[in-house]
Amino acid sequence: MTRIFLSFIFLMATTFAKASDLTEALPLTNKIIMLHFDDGHIVKHKAFEPRHNEYGVVDTLDVNRAMQPATYQIESSNDINYSQGKSPIDVGRKSKGTDFGWVCENYKEPTGCINTTIADNAQEHWVYLYLEEPMVNEKTYTIKLGGLAKNLNEVSLSYNDAKIRSEAVHVNIVGHSTAAPKKYAYVYHWMGDKGHLQLQSFEGNKFWVVDQRNGEKVFTGKLSFRKPLDNVETTKTQQAKPYGNWLNAEVYECDFSNFNNPGQYTIAVENIGCSFPFELSDDGYREAFKVTCRGLYHNRSGIELKPEFTDHPRPAPANPLITPGFKDKMQYANVRYCDLENYNVSKNDIEKIKNNLMGPINTWGWYQDAGDWDGYFTHLKIPAMLMFTYLIKANNFNDGELNLPESGNGIPDILDEARWLIRYFTAHGTKPSMQAMQQAGFLAPGQPATILARM
Repeated sequence: MTRIFLSFIFLMATTFAKASDLTEALPLTNKIIMLHFDDGHIVKHKAFEPRHNEYGVVDTLDVNRAMQPATYQIESSNDINYSQGKSPIDVGRKSKGTDFGWVCENYKEPTGCINTTIADNAQEHWVYLYLEEPMVNEKTYTIKLGGLAKNLNEVSLSYNDAKIRSEAVHVNIVGHSTAAPKKYAYVYHWMGDKGHLQLQSFEGNKFWVVDQRNGEKVFTGKLSFRKPLDNVETTKTQQAKPYGNWLNAEVYECDFSNFNNPGQYTIAVENIGCSFPFELSDDGYREAFKVTCRGLYHNRSGIELKPEFTDHPRPAPANPLITPGFKDKMQYANVRYCDLENYNVSKNDIEKIKNNLMGPINTWGWYQDAGDWDGYFTHLKIPAMLMFTYLIKANNFNDGELNLPESGNGIPDILDEARWLIRYFTAHGTKPSMQAMQQAGFLAPGQPATILARM
């Protein structure tokens, strides 16, 4: 699938390396061209170097000129509407930082870090060119960039809504099981200063499931409305302003639930474009399961990740018995989180913990939370979910499929991974539920409790 995916992108869209200023030229619809600019990247510090040893290699986009329609000329040798060249009738832009460095030349409250000589971030920009006349299938268009891009002066795209990708068409690129009762692709896009992509005029247009082997349209349906712009989809409404969702766009859907033939496909929408490729198979979610469980293995704390089990080996972290410099660093403290001023551990909290230490404990074996040393009782959901998944369909899981250190013991690997955290919580003869609550300090006032402190 990877080879087909890469070939598709190379043939159907103009794409360049990350170091280039212009990285993509794609249709958003047949009346909007999307230009994707990349300002550069951050050179990161390497292992054992100070983390502030970072800097940006950045050439910024001239956003003022990028927003002027006269900057661009669109021409075509086979579409008469563009034979003389035309500027877009309007321009929109979406910009955001996509690469960041740990750089701080000057620090001032309340602003924070102020960097004047070193680039501490790199941005990407999506510029939307509104066309006077729609692009036509099988026609080629050349966009002259007016000197905006460092790497080239113009770029061409061949429009075909069944072959060229549009950022507005979304599908689960992990794929689907042929047994899945419901299968959808979605059409939406947020365009920065232009708001959400207006799709009312496309409602009722055809969509197709396109076979990637031969380009054949093997299923046809109609684009239909799914959810409005102001559909609330999260309880975190303060973080998802202004509409209580993460899309800021109205959503239309392509329902291909009745198509179940195994293969590799795209979803193409009339007068818009197509999705990334995806796969339909009888075991469509197996790869997602493996990647998830392998991620859990790589977050195991206290053990060495050996080369025979990973492409990213590392020594054992946070194990008082074998990690260099970690002896006696793990200690019990007779303090609960609910006794602390805040979860970031204030100076008063540090003193409170130090004054209530009960001695070292040689414990190890949890999951690293966010890649650091600590764990939380909420991680108990991991064995619960893995065991529940196994109970639903035990015959779907096998020993040896995840390449774990326990593989080959006659027990399905999913249960070996489920056992990892349970082993940690029972290592000292403590009931798992109580050990978990004690570690995190989430017990009611009056109950004996400890937390693990790293000193």
